[in-house]
Amino acid sequence: MQKSINIFTPDKITLPLSWVGHIPFAAWLVEILHPQILVELGTHSGNLYFAFCQTVKKNQLLTKCYTVDTWKEAQHSGIYDNNVYNEILAYNSTIYGDFSQLFCMTFDEALTKFENGSIDLLHINGEYTYQAARKDFETWLPKMSNKGIILFHDIMVKEREFGVYRLWEELSSQYGHFEFTHSHGLGVLLTGKNQHPAIESMAQDFQDTQKKKLISGYFEHSGYAIELEYQHQSDATKIHKLSQQLKSQSLQINSLQKHNQSLQHEIQELNKSLVRITNSSSWRLTKPIRKWSKSLRKRFRKIRYFLTGETAENVPKRLTTLCNNWFKPTDKTRILIIDSWIPAPDQDSGSMDTFLTMKALVELGYDITFIPKDLKAKQKYVQLLENEGVRYPDLSKAAISIEEFLKVAGHYFDLVMLYRVDTASSFLAMVKHYAPQAKIVFNTVDLHFLREQRNAELSGSDIMRKNALKTKEHELQLMQQADSTIVLSNVEFDLVKKIKPEVNLELMPFFRMIPGRSAAFHERKNIVFIGGFKHQPNLDAITYFISEIWPKVHLKLHDAKLRIIGSNPPKELYRLVDSDNTIELLGYVANLDPEFNTCKLTVAPLRSGAGIKGKIVTSLSYGVPCVASPIASEGMELIPDKDLLVAKEPDEFANKIIKLYTDEALWNALSDNALTTVEERYSYKAGKKRIGDFLNKLLGSSRHSVWGSEEFLQNNLANETDDTDGKKRIIIELPSFDKGGLEKVVLDSILAFNKNKFHFLIVTPGKLGELSTVATNAGLSVIQLPDINHEAAYERLVIKYRPHASMSHFSHLGYPVFINHHIPNITFIHNVYAFLSEKHKKEIMMYDHAVTRYIAVSPKVACYAEKNLGINQEKITIIPNGLCITEHEERQKRATPALRDDFGLNKNDFVFLNPASYNLHKGHYIMVDALQIVTKKRKDLKILCVGNIVHEPHYHELQQYIISCGLSEHMLMLGYISKIENIMPIVDACIMPSFIEGWSIAMNEAMFYGKPLIMTDTGGASEVIENNDIGILIPNEYGASDLLDRTTLDKLAYKPHHYKISSMVADAMIAFADNHEYWKKAGEKGRKKIYRHYAFKNVVAQYEEIMNQVTEPVTYEPQ
Repeated sequence: MQKSINIFTPDKITLPLSWVGHIPFAAWLVEILHPQILVELGTHSGNLYFAFCQTVKKNQLLTKCYTVDTWKEAQHSGIYDNNVYNEILAYNSTIYGDFSQLFCMTFDEALTKFENGSIDLLHINGEYTYQAARKDFETWLPKMSNKGIILFHDIMVKEREFGVYRLWEELSSQYGHFEFTHSHGLGVLLTGKNQHPAIESMAQDFQDTQKKKLISGYFEHSGYAIELEYQHQSDATKIHKLSQQLKSQSLQINSLQKHNQSLQHEIQELNKSLVRITNSSSWRLTKPIRKWSKSLRKRFRKIRYFLTGETAENVPKRLTTLCNNWFKPTDKTRILIIDSWIPAPDQDSGSMDTFLTMKALVELGYDITFIPKDLKAKQKYVQLLENEGVRYPDLSKAAISIEEFLKVAGHYFDLVMLYRVDTASSFLAMVKHYAPQAKIVFNTVDLHFLREQRNAELSGSDIMRKNALKTKEHELQLMQQADSTIVLSNVEFDLVKKIKPEVNLELMPFFRMIPGRSAAFHERKNIVFIGGFKHQPNLDAITYFISEIWPKVHLKLHDAKLRIIGSNPPKELYRLVDSDNTIELLGYVANLDPEFNTCKLTVAPLRSGAGIKGKIVTSLSYGVPCVASPIASEGMELIPDKDLLVAKEPDEFANKIIKLYTDEALWNALSDNALTTVEERYSYKAGKKRIGDFLNKLLGSSRHSVWGSEEFLQNNLANETDDTDGKKRIIIELPSFDKGGLEKVVLDSILAFNKNKFHFLIVTPGKLGELSTVATNAGLSVIQLPDINHEAAYERLVIKYRPHASMSHFSHLGYPVFINHHIPNITFIHNVYAFLSEKHKKEIMMYDHAVTRYIAVSPKVACYAEKNLGINQEKITIIPNGLCITEHEERQKRATPALRDDFGLNKNDFVFLNPASYNLHKGHYIMVDALQIVTKKRKDLKILCVGNIVHEPHYHELQQYIISCGLSEHMLMLGYISKIENIMPIVDACIMPSFIEGWSIAMNEAMFYGKPLIMTDTGGASEVIENNDIGILIPNEYGASDLLDRTTLDKLAYKPHHYKISSMVADAMIAFADNHEYWKKAGEKGRKKIYRHYAFKNVVAQYEEIMNQVTEPVTYEPQ
């Protein structure tokens, strides 16, 4: 490019914004070309035309500008208001009247206004059908000069009857050209032979992929910036308007307050009169009547509150009453289902899926409650659910939000199913908080990010691609947070497993009733398309089919009609088919039987979307063969040419329709095979069995329970308080039992204890999840305490269980009960508790007398506890965390190693693993700071970060910072991976620059898998890394750990810094990469060390010894 590109800011922008994305290029083109005559055919509101004019005026060019339009109704632009033309005329006359002229006429009428060979720049922006666009080009081509350029808009639009893209494909093979794919596409056709050097240079640049990407990206983002600025100005105007309204309302409020003061004065006067009346004898005589009246008013008030709602303070009390009515005692497993809207099975396929799933679950014996996200419901659909035995709490009528409902009713549910990514986004975290005992199933319905990716590819929009990537990241995060995720197709299953192999994924196609075939081939006619038109891929499919495929079909099948069925057809679809008597748009059809019992075949020409397609299963369930696109049929395990026909290109699609429509033998074979296949895979019976098996596997015979009644205690502890077995009963208390390093340590230690000597009951007030399920499957008892009255519940539990001792892991809920019943307690100190508030530290010190013995996991932890918590050193025993060697040996044998390609890693990269939760105390910002140093010297060092997301805002801030530093390809955030054995084979070393640690389980695991370590000197790191034998020990950022306080820790951890130790971490990383073989051998030394010193059997033997020391006979007296 010969001339630099200046930033262009348009003086005038109005709706619609269709052409705004190309304004920066249009301005640059005029500035470069200096056209003598510029013509635009089709102007509408004038956004692009006035950009041309503004550039002419700004650069003082001699260009004459003309625009041609009728400013009447246009098929693709909608109806023009007369005011549009008047406004454009007034603006043009005022600002650009000396060189710009508007011709209000047709394009053909305007031809005579221009000499042949006179136009340098022509923008064709008229009717967008192929025929209209070709006519405009051919009639105006003679008017073009020898340096002429023609611009075509909408070259990327392939929906409805748009045909400019076809014309562009033809012309671009005949002329020099280049094109932009954003904002519906803009084609630049070089019709003149004597082009400006800058234009020729740009055309040549577009032959280079990298240069094309840079140039296109610049103009796309410049156009997008104009759109954003317009939206900003529009929002500012709205805000100003609202501000004025607010000011007006404030004046009204002041007026009402004055009126209120006047009324208060009147009330005082009336009260004085009331005192006089109540002291009268007549008042005393009418007392019985007043009492009856008061009772009646109270009843009416209750009714009014129920119908209209009331203050937030009263909601929980009223909601509790409602829940007591809704949720009667039952031994059934309770499931809550939340979808975006109430299922309307007669309207769309997705609704049918949800409805049949709930019907099957009720028949399987589950107690089902359904709530729509939008809280809206037609009574006929509510009745449909209730007829099937599904509970529908009408929260809208009761003026209750879903969060308020979950807050009060969350503890009732054993499982919550969230349908679609928008619903899961809104409620998954809420369910975890208010229903921690419940399993969470995320039903994707279809992979939204896959659908968005395909739409982006179809439109060619980089912005849509970026949005799809954001959706992908978010959708995968939701999958990781759920206990299980349902996908409908094997294509989606394989895709997710490749990206996130650790996600607990369930392949579960939807199911349908199978009505079967009722009419023979010769009794049928016509072709059907079915699909709800709120779903954009359906609208794209039918418009594409009508414009590209149907004309070819109708040439051969003169008697066949295309019948289009589906709710919510838009106006443009009606306009599209109005003039074609071979197409019938039926819209919503309540009963599909007559259509599918008489049609000959169906079509599913989808070009975007995801999941499996209800339209195909519905068709095949009636024995009606289908011709489908590859996207429509993917993942359904249907065999092409056996169960259905598959075609991609328009000619192939049309030919297969014609053959199927006329070939009875082919039709019968496909119909028979399809009925067999859908009966086996998609029938209600098959689907009901699938979902039943899935829930049995997910819920299992779990013994972890939400606290209940005395009956609950009897059922759950009846066989666990036998004194004759000689076992010591131990309560283990911890804050939650889902997943994480602390929970894993606790579980491993319990499982390693001698089962002939000890019995354990695990108690938590927090979330249950992955590890609690492992525990119950291993025969352990897990109890979740209630949020309310947990002390009383704990008291009853202790009296019933009669423990000999207790062990507390970062939780002190049971201390008062242990004191009351003289139960010995062993409390673990798992970390340097610098992150605790002073109040929390005081609570630990306050209950010191409840603790018989402390176990600290490292000398540094013991030192901190003594100096900062006031714990007597004589009560502390140091026992490091161990590793369950046998478990990891088994896991290593069963591992399915990941591939570096799965994460975009190269074979020669040196890859570090950071196995730590996304708790910023783990030093994530240190790694970013170090990588900024490392990448200046070499680009092949990468860090994979795996772990739980502890706090979403911190996690997202970290992600954005990594991106802003240009390190998104060097520091990959992979989320939680349960099977660490699958990822260990692709990494070379582990890096853990934590600010604080106790004794890192991740460190033990890294040693087991033979990975050398880079660690900061916190917790037990210096006990393991001796003279850099198995890794490199880095000094910590702050000095002695016993001097660390919460303020300093938070300041270091939660915001990025240039850390003192970053250069040392960077040097260590480079040293590892430079001396790969040396450090590989160091990792092997670490594996030997874990076997020799930190095997769990050695550690648990020390636990058992302490347990024996503290236990003594206990007498239980209710307090």
